[in-house]
Amino acid sequence: MKLNSTQVRSENSLKVINKYISFSDKAKNDSGEMYIYGDIVDNSWWDETVSPKKIRDALKELGSIKSLDIHLNSYGGSCIAGNAIISILDNYRKKNG
Repeated sequence: MKLNSTQVRSENSLKVINKYISFSDKAKNDSGEMYIYGDIVDNSWWDETVSPKKIRDALKELGSIKSLDIHLNSYGGSCIAGNAIISILDNYRKKNG
């Protein structure tokens, strides 16, 4: 199933940032899922890439939850951006965990 940036799959409340980043918030059980697909880059010029800013924006939209499952499928990319994403996720965990 191909998702685009405006599609929302209501049965799982899947919110799509773009076709490479999407998330599902399960407010009833205070948990969520994040799906990350694409190359990791410092600054995102196209929708085909994932940047720390896009992850941060997705987490802000997700809100406060206790548990987050992350599904990642990437060929790789920038080590600096990857470390920034790890820091963003760690800070999110500390703030909400």
